[in-house]
Amino acid sequence: MLKKTISIAILLLFVASLCVNTAAAESNARPVLNKQILDPELLSWAEQTHGGLGQQFVCAAGVTLPEDFGAYSSYFFRLTEVLGEGLIYESASAKVTLNTADGADLSEHFTFTEDADKLKATCRNLKELDFLAGGQTLVLSYSVSLGPKAVLGNPGNVTASYLEYSLDPRWRGTGVGPVGRTDPADGAIFTYGIRVSDIDTGTSLPVSGEEFRLRNEEGQSLLLRENDLVATWVEDDRKATTLVTDEQGAFEINGLAPGKYFLEGTKAADGYVLTDRPVELFLSADYDSNARVRSLSLSVNGGRETKAIGDNLGTVELSMENAYVPELPPTGGTGTEIFYIFGVLIIFVGCLVFVAKRRERMDPLEELLK
Repeated sequence: MLKKTISIAILLLFVASLCVNTAAAESNARPVLNKQILDPELLSWAEQTHGGLGQQFVCAAGVTLPEDFGAYSSYFFRLTEVLGEGLIYESASAKVTLNTADGADLSEHFTFTEDADKLKATCRNLKELDFLAGGQTLVLSYSVSLGPKAVLGNPGNVTASYLEYSLDPRWRGTGVGPVGRTDPADGAIFTYGIRVSDIDTGTSLPVSGEEFRLRNEEGQSLLLRENDLVATWVEDDRKATTLVTDEQGAFEINGLAPGKYFLEGTKAADGYVLTDRPVELFLSADYDSNARVRSLSLSVNGGRETKAIGDNLGTVELSMENAYVPELPPTGGTGTEIFYIFGVLIIFVGCLVFVAKRRERMDPLEELLK
């Protein structure tokens, strides 16, 4: 599990980035909320990142306590994470830590509520943790993965955070008292797709029944589990998914991260020749400071490049051409056997005719010699 591999140093890196982002914020009586996602490749925190189906990501929401935290007699704290339908929460992965040198785990002081699309971390009274002080940062971290309903391209697979907190330090009544709520802080995970189309070079008609396999740069093959539709990569080709062109001569591969891939032909359609080497694909994408994809492209064999289809910049088109080759009877097959039989019969009949004519010419001579 990715959550088990995250070191305290990485969480402290998140806190460091949080401090940079909030340094210019007003230091008054309001908590500051910041949201970031750990890039699994770069191991750096940002408001957005890329990924593929089945891949895990760590999301983190940091809350810096207000400077007047000490003036409260009780302090209600509920941090809510709202997950887009393309994200699958990894159960029991949530924890709350403090931005201390050892990243103290405060999870036992929180109640975690897990719904289909929401995760809530609640502490009814933070003041019971007498070591907390204003200006300290609490970090809620948890793991998600991209699921079968993942959004391709914009607006991405969004995880939004908001905090409900005690608003009035003068409150001395029972219950939690007046509660405020921060504006949402969003993070987004982007994923993409490739639509492959195979057409006949002569007729421009679709070629159906072509079979392919997709490999990643590490040589692993794509596996799409049909039951849960979660993609993964496998070493054993026998477990790999066979991608077949439909009646429109097409198939789609959705939920890919940017990177290099290889599309290998495994079976040609009737009357067509199997491609002799894999097609090298390089999927590249970029996003802007507003957490929106601004470009998506696909280069083929290091040259020809195609752009994204549609406005959401989620899918690119790969068009391939295939020439029809009429199928000849295989050597040694039934077709050649028939020709061989007829040939032998013709030769045999020819020999009989030759012998018969020779005898006709020889018969008168034999009579004279008698």
